[in-house]
Amino acid sequence: MRRRAFVAAWLLWAACTVDGTPGAIPGDLSACEEGCGAGKVCVNGRCRAACDASNCSGCCLQGVCELGDAAEACGRGGAACAKCEAPRVCRADRTCGPQ
Repeated sequence: MRRRAFVAAWLLWAACTVDGTPGAIPGDLSACEEGCGAGKVCVNGRCRAACDASNCSGCCLQGVCELGDAAEACGRGGAACAKCEAPRVCRADRTCGPQ
């Protein structure tokens, strides 16, 4: 009985850790609100590598890699996303321009 209680407690603790931070729940920004360190950003409560050309073929928006094929986030090659203002659209080559 004690062994089962220990295993249950350990599983509960393990489920409530995010990136090794005890007590953090996925999506809870407390896991990285103190800062993630150089080259990292907080995304959904987890520290991740910051978006750049080495890890993103789309575009970077607030440190997160986006596909780069939407008017709100258009771009490629890990560059900063552009917002295509109407009447311009995000074209197949991931640049803003006429439709």
